[in-house]
Order: sequence, then structure tokens, then C-alpha cells
Amino acid sequence: MLVVEDEKEIADLLEVCLAGEGFEVVKAQNGKEALDFLEGREPDLALLDVMLPDMDGFRICMRIRERHFFPIIMLTARTGDMDKIMGLSIGADDYISKPFNPLEVVARVKTQIRRHMSYNRSGAAEKATAGEHDFNGLMINKARHECTLYGNSVSLTPTEFSVLWHLCQNRGDVVSSEDLYTAVWGEKCLDGNNTVMAHIARLREKLGEQRLSRIARLVRRFVRAVEQRFPEKKGEEKLIWVQEQLEEQDIDAQDEAVRAEIEAQVWEVKNRGVLEAVEAETEGQSGLGEK
Repeated sequence: MLVVEDEKEIADLLEVCLAGEGFEVVKAQNGKEALDFLEGREPDLALLDVMLPDMDGFRICMRIRERHFFPIIMLTARTGDMDKIMGLSIGADDYISKPFNPLEVVARVKTQIRRHMSYNRSGAAEKATAGEHDFNGLMINKARHECTLYGNSVSLTPTEFSVLWHLCQNRGDVVSSEDLYTAVWGEKCLDGNNTVMAHIARLREKLGEQRLSRIARLVRRFVRAVEQRFPEKKGEEKLIWVQEQLEEQDIDAQDEAVRAEIEAQVWEVKNRGVLEAVEAETEGQSGLGEK
């Protein structure tokens, strides 16, 4: 258990409470000490203060998420919703405001570890109960803790994975934020709507990036295809042809982002000769400058 807290009294209090529950605690007073400890080590969970002397907890959380997926609980005296949403959006699994009840901290730590371990067990029991959802280009595998969209890997934190898994399990049904919080966090929802919505927003962002990447590739392919195969078609006819191809791929060609991508690709094709001439002139001027 890693406790990153620069206030000695709070760090000592957390150590006593957690040690009393059988946890081995390692304390770090700043971000550097925390990141140095994580070189080659993997704690079960990290309690991370936001306000630290060398770097803020948000930056540390982002650095941790580049390589690790253990649960992170943020600790802070800040009570604004935006700070909470920020922490949860960049990979934190829970958020506790100061001053806090030590018993609540211990309870949340146990909940996070229990949930994390349930998705990372190995062995026959996991394989027997693990499942997989695969529809509309999205594949999520509980046993391997993997998620792909259109064949591209989507990096999810344990909490994000749990949220998406529960939504896939209940596909076609209305899932309230309260029910989702109870299912994922393992406790009754008291004021978890912001927590849930922050994770949902982050999932939409990650999945949306993959979707737009696929759309951009398809649009580029179809625009070039129509130019090569049907050069006699007029501009509007070419646009309709591209839209029809996208509709066959279950993509809404009337979507604003899709239409913007089509227009950008069409413009690029139409002006390819001009662009190449500009690039050649720029390279020529650069060469003259070097001489």
C-alpha cells in the first residue's frame, strides 16, 4: 500500500489505520519519492494527495497510469466538483475529501482492492466464469481484461473497464447512475453521480477517439476510390457515393463530424496539385537558404 502524503500527521494516521487491517504501508512525502518507489514495484493500491510540494497529484496520477493499473484513491482538501472530475477523468478510481473519517478510508480501500482483485485473478476459476462481449466493432474480454474497438486496443483503467463491462452486460436496458455505482464500486450510492458521469465521459472520449480514427481512414479510402473509379461524376454525385459506402459500414454519414471529415478529404484531393506545388516551392527555398 503506497501512501503519498506530505503532512506527517495525516500520513501516520493512515499508516496506523491501514496497518491495523493487515496492510503493509509505504509512505512517500512527495511525487519523486512515490515515482521512485514504483520503479520495479506494484502496490495493491495508492492513496494520493493532490497538494504535494514538488508536483500535484494529478500529474503523478497521469504518470502512474502510463505504466500501472492498480487502484488510485485521491485525497484532497479541495471540495469542488471540477477537481473531483479531473482526478477521476485522468485515471483515479475514487476521491476522498479532507477532513475524512479514517474508517471510511479503510472501507473504500478494501472495496477498491476487492474489486481490482476480482478482475485480475488467474487460474481455472476465472477462465470458467470469464466472458466476452463482441458487437458493432467493440470487443471486451473480462478474462484478459482487454478492450478493442475496430481491432484497435483501447487502454482502460480498472474502473473504466468495470463500468463498460457492466453496461455491456446490461446492453439494451436502462442502467441508472445509482445502479451502476452500486455494481462497480460495491457500495450504496450516496453522492456518486459525479463519479459515475466522470467515468462515462472518459469512456466516451476514449471510444470516440478510436471511432473517429476509423471514420477518417474509411473516408480517406472512399474519397480516393471515387476519384479514381468515377472521375466523370460531379461533386455532389461523388459525395453521395461516399456517403452510401459509409452507410454500408454502419456509419451515420449525416453526422456533423463525419461530414466535416468528408469535406476535408475532398478538399485535399481537389487541391492536391496546388499543395504539392507549394511544398516543392517551400523545399526549393529551404535548399537555397542552406546554400
